[in-house]
Amino acid sequence: MRSKYIDDKLQSSIVTIFRVPLSVLVVVGTRLEQTATIATVFGTCAVWFSLSCFLQAALAGWASGKADTLSAVARTGNSKKVK
Repeated sequence: MRSKYIDDKLQSSIVTIFRVPLSVLVVVGTRLEQTATIATVFGTCAVWFSLSCFLQAALAGWASGKADTLSAVARTGNSKKVK
């Protein structure tokens, strides 16, 4: 999925930027496991996975809409807003 949406020249920089929040989530999850109940840890992880699933679906929807717009621009040769 990365190579489809992210240019190869920018891919390593963007992946590095997103690695920081991922590391924060891992640390928080690990610390949470030591201080909270199992049900709380499970609920927190379930919310995080649900949020990531929603965001990935939103990205896929946005990208497919963008692809439709780009293909319409390519067909018409007009860079103005195409519906």
